[in-house]
Amino acid sequence: MKLKIIAIIGLILFLTGPGLSCSSSQSSSLDSALGTATRSYRFSIIRWEVTSIAGEIKGLFTRKSVSVKDTQTVIDYFTGVQQQTLSQTEADKARDKVQRIIGLQLKDILKQDGITNPFHGVFGLNFPPVLFELTVPPHLLVISPRDRIFEIRSILLRQNLTADQMDKIEAQAEKSGYSALVVELGGLGATVPSFVNSQMGLHDVLDDTAEEWLHQYLAFKPLGFRYLLDVLGVSRSQDLITINESVAGTVSTEIGSQVYDKYYKSYFTVPGNKTSAAPSFDFDAAMRQIRQTVDADLASGQIDQAEQYMNEQRDYLETKGYHIRKLNQAYFAFYGTYADLPAYANPIGTAIQNVRDHSSSLKEFLNRMANITSVNELDKLKSKLTP
Repeated sequence: MKLKIIAIIGLILFLTGPGLSCSSSQSSSLDSALGTATRSYRFSIIRWEVTSIAGEIKGLFTRKSVSVKDTQTVIDYFTGVQQQTLSQTEADKARDKVQRIIGLQLKDILKQDGITNPFHGVFGLNFPPVLFELTVPPHLLVISPRDRIFEIRSILLRQNLTADQMDKIEAQAEKSGYSALVVELGGLGATVPSFVNSQMGLHDVLDDTAEEWLHQYLAFKPLGFRYLLDVLGVSRSQDLITINESVAGTVSTEIGSQVYDKYYKSYFTVPGNKTSAAPSFDFDAAMRQIRQTVDADLASGQIDQAEQYMNEQRDYLETKGYHIRKLNQAYFAFYGTYADLPAYANPIGTAIQNVRDHSSSLKEFLNRMANITSVNELDKLKSKLTP
């Protein structure tokens, strides 16, 4: 128990540092605009950590034990939340138990896959500890230049922002001549416990819990450590962010599906709670085309044309049932870090999938990718595996 507490505190100190607000050297006009835009809305990691860790430590001595077999408790919780049959008090009371059950199930699958900790299974410990909270994550303000798609700044903002507040923040940030977007996060692994969005369905929660844990796992490997340097503004690399996010996404999708298949699949007549795209419209293909057109316009210096096109396409997607609050350079800069998503047009995703296809296990894939620190190294690994 004491070892777990030490591990928690140590991970906090390593991951959080000065907080998630990253930048390279920017103009004073941008700094001023962002200061004005976010002054009343910033999220405090320190406040969150103090409150959450105090609760975790207290819980170690007061909670009743749970088991990986307590599947029905988790199902009852998600069903009650989805159907709105649970009161807020009942949901709050059940949430802690549900988090711990899912945590145990995730650890079981990680152990089954041979993924226990980043230090090659030292002492058989599961590290980092699987700790998360089902709650509303912070928002993230993303800043990109207008003439190219590249995330140059990201700042955590508090939860429960209204649409009007998001619009106001973005408008103020854009006064300096940049593109801005306030993003609603699905999860956040830069804190301990990590955030997992409580408004998602069961299958998505399993995937995201695994993904946020993997970000913490990778922080102790070359790939994740270089990612941390980027987050802290020490060494910027958009490609490295993409590799990190895509590796975590690839592994977590497989792990989440394994947890679901082992513990939950038999309880449902249809798989999970994931939403499916309308069959009559190919959203992925549409987004790829939009991104390619925008890239071409920006490369030729047609900034206004690209922005008008994105606005028109946002309205078009709305008619097809896909609501995107704002489609701009910052949108693609953020979602472009996930190479498996249609908003990203780059061979990095293909290369990562190629490595996965030529790895005999999820553990082998993760071990290979965890040591990658550049696109050049990724290309060399791909070439080695596919002569």
